[in-house]
Amino acid sequence: MNCSRHEEREAVGMCVRCHNLICEECKVEINNKYYCKNCVSEMYSDNNYYNNRKNNYSNKTTINSDKVKEYADKAVNATVEVTNNTLNLVKDFSESEDFKETINKVSQNQKVINYVLGIIAIVLLIPKVINNINSIPYFFDELVFSTRYYGVFRTVFYIIEFIATFIEPIIIIALATLLFNNFMRLKREIRIVAPIVVVAAFTLIRFVSVNIASSYFGFSIIANMFSYFIPVILIVVGSYFDKE
Repeated sequence: MNCSRHEEREAVGMCVRCHNLICEECKVEINNKYYCKNCVSEMYSDNNYYNNRKNNYSNKTTINSDKVKEYADKAVNATVEVTNNTLNLVKDFSESEDFKETINKVSQNQKVINYVLGIIAIVLLIPKVINNINSIPYFFDELVFSTRYYGVFRTVFYIIEFIATFIEPIIIIALATLLFNNFMRLKREIRIVAPIVVVAAFTLIRFVSVNIASSYFGFSIIANMFSYFIPVILIVVGSYFDKE
């Protein structure tokens, strides 16, 4: 396995921030953890701050349970707030006169609307599935290095994070297909709430897992949640239209 930046050089570790393989030249060791130079530049734009931390490189990294709890609490609060805001928006819009007028206009073409919304949602989600499939080879490379440098405990959470990332869009696609045919026989109310709950739950699982596995605050996990906003809204609206 070779360095992600220098393909001719053998990798000596994996950046805990971006998960790229790094060689001896690319690595920067901070608190017994390897970072690539790009991540270090992003993390420490202030050179004085970076220099002040050099004396702490030899300190052994430990998993701080208080920090994990803090991250989990922040993730829960963020996901609950987003979920409540989304539900309130849907509720307010559903009670408006414009929405009622729209319902009357599309009631005769309910199935057509559902098919269109479902197809758009699936098209938006397919790139996520393809990207996850393409990342499988890199996952096994990183898994080896994670086990070697960070131990079995952190590796387990790394695996959990990858699995959650892989199956989340598949579950949302399955919920979108219910707009074509309710093969699961789920009640309309459940189909309306399900995509919101799935995204919130998987965001929480991934957020906690990646912070334990890599020991850094994974803001990208929270940002990724918003990439599901449009498909989820389409599924919610389509499920609301569906009277079956």
